[in-house]
Amino acid sequence: MRTNSINIFICICTFACIALGVQAQKIVKLRILETTDLHGSFFSYNMMNDEPAVGGLSRVAHLVDSLRVDYGDRLILLDNGDILQGQPAAYWANYVDTLGTHLNAAMLNFIGYNAVTIGNHDIETGHAVYDRWVNQLDCPVLGANVISLKTGAPYFKPYTILERDGVKICVFGMITSAVPAWLPKNLWSGMHFESLVKTAKKWMPVILKEEKPDVIIGLFHSGSQGGIHNSQFVENEVKRVAEKVGGFDAIFFGHDHRKQLIMISDKSGKKTPLINPAAHGHYVGNLDVTILLKNDSIVDKKTRGSVVDVRYMASDSCFNKRFTQDMNRAKSFVNHQVGVITSDLDAKEVLWGSSAYVDFIHELQLDITGADISITAPQSLFNKISAGPVYMKDMFRYICYENFLYTMNLRGSEIRDELEYSYNLWLAGMKKSSDHLLLLREGSTNNLKNFSFNFDSAAGIDYEVDVRKPFGQRVRVLRMSDGRAFDLNAMYKVAISSYRGNGGGELLTKGSGLTQAELSKRLIQSTTKDVRHYLIDYLLTHKEMNPRALHNWKFVPEKWTYEAAKRDSIAFYK
Repeated sequence: MRTNSINIFICICTFACIALGVQAQKIVKLRILETTDLHGSFFSYNMMNDEPAVGGLSRVAHLVDSLRVDYGDRLILLDNGDILQGQPAAYWANYVDTLGTHLNAAMLNFIGYNAVTIGNHDIETGHAVYDRWVNQLDCPVLGANVISLKTGAPYFKPYTILERDGVKICVFGMITSAVPAWLPKNLWSGMHFESLVKTAKKWMPVILKEEKPDVIIGLFHSGSQGGIHNSQFVENEVKRVAEKVGGFDAIFFGHDHRKQLIMISDKSGKKTPLINPAAHGHYVGNLDVTILLKNDSIVDKKTRGSVVDVRYMASDSCFNKRFTQDMNRAKSFVNHQVGVITSDLDAKEVLWGSSAYVDFIHELQLDITGADISITAPQSLFNKISAGPVYMKDMFRYICYENFLYTMNLRGSEIRDELEYSYNLWLAGMKKSSDHLLLLREGSTNNLKNFSFNFDSAAGIDYEVDVRKPFGQRVRVLRMSDGRAFDLNAMYKVAISSYRGNGGGELLTKGSGLTQAELSKRLIQSTTKDVRHYLIDYLLTHKEMNPRALHNWKFVPEKWTYEAAKRDSIAFYK
């Protein structure tokens, strides 16, 4: 009897131990999604073109709803910045409808985002806009390397901690340090921007010691590599962070609008997925994390990165219902007529020589500033404005970015060198008459190698660009357009965008050889509003827009370039 009792007791203990062992082991599956560089693409509708659009936050909301059925709060939503600028709905929320909750804050709260990293174009909206937006979000805005000059601590939160089903997740956010190379100081007053590598090296030991997270996710508004890289700024540092710092289970990134999924080995040899879902809500970055817990300790952890195509997913009905009134108000704003244009404008005309499309902006800039010379570039080549009534939406296609207008002192030689740098980005360099005029991607007949928003031309001077000459010898300034002599050693007042005047595109730094500090010294004045505002004001005042080509510059030799432009334009318009 005693033996049977002992055996029964042993069996009970064995079954209890087995049961406890089963209870002490569990698998936790997390799904982490990232949007980045939405640029105001809130609705599945393009208000500038007045037509349905692929991607957008409303389609992302549909994906989120479908995944929440299986994942619940184990679905984590992150945005990686540059969300507040681009489409008219964002402009309307930033500067027109300023009394209530910011439209984008309401949207991110509605969908249930868990963290956001600040982007450079979010900073571009100005303190009044992004400080309001930050305060109205239900989730933290991250930016560990944005340092407050007043406190010496991060201006935004460096990281946030999320706990899901016994798993502790740290999301650590940073922004490209090159913000001062593009934006006027008043937009980021009270801050400075540190390198991503330096900041990650500082914070990783703090996070590991104080938080002891099970999963560490980087959320970086910076590209993998390339871009501005000098003694002051490194624009795209994500690859370097992954290699030099380590400790991340995955890094979500953005900024450069390039869809990427790459694996990078850190200093210990551990491979980290780097995920970039491009821009405009066309794709979503996805990370599946599977964790095996035993007695509340991680014994195994697996990650798998991917990029999910949401371009043609359904638009979320609940999202649309909640924000229909806001969309209609924004539509009403962009469909307001601001004037009449007397002739068609096609942005691609700027590629072949002096054109009405960009020359109207030159004349506007000279009129606003009273400068001697204007420098500007087309902000997009994919724009046409037809003769007849023009609307607010046309102005957003014409002037895509909210850049201020600077008046700067530049020497004649610096102006010429800036243009040399511009045309080197633009032109192939013809060795024979059958060569391409434009500098195209290798193997392409209609894809430009470089961004057209760096294709600067000038007004106020007459000049020629010899396509046969090597870089440094192409631009020959003949005279001022009013007949005066042009002096390479003289200082001229130049009207130029704040983006370019701060060093954007490096045309004034690498091209003209000016340091960032010297650029600040050369600034005479800045407008208080963006260039688009003055363009709209011009139309509202004059009622009519009469664009014309100034014909103050040309490509030479004309026989070569005329035929080359015809050939390239046929391919380019396909």
